[in-house]
Amino acid sequence: MGLLSLMQPDFPSIPNQAPIGGIGILAAAGGALATWSLAGLSFAVWGVANLVPRARANHLWYKENFIEYPKERKTLIPKIW
Repeated sequence: MGLLSLMQPDFPSIPNQAPIGGIGILAAAGGALATWSLAGLSFAVWGVANLVPRARANHLWYKENFIEYPKERKTLIPKIW
């Protein structure tokens, strides 16, 4: 047991939960609109190209590995996709 682990208080265990998607995409789109530039647009496109496939892969992984994972949960946009 290390020194840092002795200094930390005991926190109750928090179960793993799948993150709610879409926040990163909204932030990238908001940045693109706020800057109204090619750099902002590039950042938003890159963010979407990165986050959408990762959200899908994570969603499929959770469905395969957790029995209690909600069947009706959508990949990225709640109740839509």
